[in-house]
Amino acid sequence: MKNQTKFLSVIAFFVIGALFTQSCSKIEDAVSFKVDQDLPAHHFDLDSAATSAKGESLLYSAYYKINIDSVFKANDIDKGKISEGKFKEIIIEIDNPTDIMDFGFVSSLSFRVGENETPENAVVIAHAEGISSDAIKIVFQVNDDNMDKYLEQDKFFFFVFGTLERAVPVSKLPLIIKSKIQFKVSPLK
Repeated sequence: MKNQTKFLSVIAFFVIGALFTQSCSKIEDAVSFKVDQDLPAHHFDLDSAATSAKGESLLYSAYYKINIDSVFKANDIDKGKISEGKFKEIIIEIDNPTDIMDFGFVSSLSFRVGENETPENAVVIAHAEGISSDAIKIVFQVNDDNMDKYLEQDKFFFFVFGTLERAVPVSKLPLIIKSKIQFKVSPLK
């Protein structure tokens, strides 16, 4: 009888411990929240001289700086952890298009991100296929890839590659890249 009581006590201890552990993670999830953030728009001119060769070419590269501290401050948090980061939307469009400006010079685009300014190890985050010859705005199909390692950095780089079919129809094509990311913020004590 004494052994049976000890055995039941040990089982009860483990059950209570398991319930307490689950409760802690539920509390942590309850105070966590998702943030949708528009990234700064990038304006650039695509030079027709850079698009004279057919095939895949790097059309543009730059970087994003994300001020995580401002996200914390805006939500009254001193410290926090970022997780589940991903792009939600990426759009490239012609700025103030004229009748002769369109995306007919490219058949597909890819949007890649990397840890530094060299595109060799960049990862494809989004793509656009079957681009209409008269398109003036392209909405990328965004992968569900995790961006946590990039968001933890002060800045991360992005690259727009295109499969060129012909030269850009004007000497300088004014473009804008707009994007939105989403991530989960978990406050830390």
